[in-house]
Amino acid sequence: MGNEKTYYARQSIKLSEEAKQSIVVPSDIIKECNDDRLLGMRVRGMLITKIKECDEHIIYMKSFIENN
Repeated sequence: MGNEKTYYARQSIKLSEEAKQSIVVPSDIIKECNDDRLLGMRVRGMLITKIKECDEHIIYMKSFIENN
C-alpha cells in the first residue's frame, strides 16, 4: 500500500510541474480589460499565483513521500 501511495504522490508532483507551464484565462477577464498592459499584469499575477500554489503542493507531496 505504501508503494501505491508513493506512486500517486510522484504522479501528483509530475502533474504539478506540468501545470506550472500554462494557465487558462477566463474570457471575462479578457473582456473586462480594455488596456493590454493591465491585462498582461493580471495574467502575470494569475501565473505567479498558480506557480506558487503548485510549488506548495510539490513540497507537500515530497514531504509525504519522505515520511512514508
